[in-house]
Amino acid sequence: MAPADTKAPPAPAVAAPAPTGPASVDELLGLVHDGASSYVVFKAPDALLSLAETAASTFEQPLTTLVGATSPDQLSRLTESFALFKHGVADAKDALAKSGTDLARGIVVTSTSLSGDDTVITFSASSAEAAKGLLAALKIPDAATTECLATAGRPGYVTCAKDQPTLAAYKPGDGKVARTRLNTALPAVAIDDLALFGYVTDGDVHFGLDKPAGGTTLHVSAPPDAKEMVTTLAPGQADLLKFAPAGTGFLWMKLDLDELKKKGLNEVPRRSAPP
Repeated sequence: MAPADTKAPPAPAVAAPAPTGPASVDELLGLVHDGASSYVVFKAPDALLSLAETAASTFEQPLTTLVGATSPDQLSRLTESFALFKHGVADAKDALAKSGTDLARGIVVTSTSLSGDDTVITFSASSAEAAKGLLAALKIPDAATTECLATAGRPGYVTCAKDQPTLAAYKPGDGKVARTRLNTALPAVAIDDLALFGYVTDGDVHFGLDKPAGGTTLHVSAPPDAKEMVTTLAPGQADLLKFAPAGTGFLWMKLDLDELKKKGLNEVPRRSAPP
């Protein structure tokens, strides 16, 4: 008779708990596909939805007045567009509230190919089914045929793509390495305060958007072929902006006069004044 096996059975594997609370920049950059040609990270999607609501309420009345005075035949189209936009934002907020997603954990959109055709989206969700339901509720094109899967090595996140081969090709990269590149491209920007940031391979441009009190600021890195121009700019107080009428577009820059003279541009005006 064989002796009884007295060894205790192995303990079942316990899945790592999903993190909660706001995701860090490094965490989100760690969800970008390794070697992706382009990506965009929504660190605070709820803040961007609030921004969309604010933008609609801010611009609707002045634009309606302007179009009514200059192109009255376009007024009904403008009114319809604003109504659709506001309705879409309201639907998005409602869908997100019911979806089982955690907006504080961010959204990452990236690509698994250099052509940028194989897009994947990664975000916090209670399950792959909940993630697919959210895409359908948001009326994302082809949501019904989208494939979603728990993100390997990233507890609490789900990745969705157009098909299984694209999902299989998705490999999260090194967030700290990507953070170093972003810091180098936007050296004067508080990266951790950005609501949105990303990279576009066409032009080799990094960008970020933050929301200081009372407004928004878009930061864009200078592409390599613009370095010669950038050397002629200098930081300074934008005193002349007080002459820009409220609600109008403007362009302001401060030139580095010493640098311009080195380039042979000796006749540089010392000051500009409004007409």
